[in-house]
Amino acid sequence: MNAVSFVLEEIPTGAAQDEAVIMALHQWSISGFYAASSWARQIPESPIRDRALKELSGMASYRLNAGGPSPQN
Repeated sequence: MNAVSFVLEEIPTGAAQDEAVIMALHQWSISGFYAASSWARQIPESPIRDRALKELSGMASYRLNAGGPSPQN
């Protein structure tokens, strides 16, 4: 079980869970962007799914525009 799945299963639904999901997903995407992105697309349609995908999109854009490494893994 990855950290994001753990957060979704163990922290009650609400703002604290949303923030924990985004933080864990952000950290995961640094070392495994494609795995994190694939996982996020599997979240059922919801505001947290939309936010997660927006976060990942922003990270990818930032890396490409900043001349940093492109998303990997």
